Amino acid sequence: MKLFKDTNNEVFAYELDGSQDHLIGNKTPITQEEADALIAEKQVIIPAPTSLTPSEKLELVGLTVDELKSLLGVQ
Repeated sequence: MKLFKDTNNEVFAYELDGSQDHLIGNKTPITQEEADALIAEKQVIIPAPTSLTPSEKLELVGLTVDELKSLLGVQ
């Protein structure tokens, strides 16, 4: 794979055979090591708590109890 990054440091991989070269545009070529480092920077690791209340679980996904009830069609 040919690896590139854009101005936002998003990593792109294209086939070596040139079949996707039209997609490269003004991206910058990078090495596998650079790609790995950029990907690692963007990964956020959230430690999993051992036990959460239902309300805490909803909060983690950005929902309120009322929003969940509405999604489920429960009054």
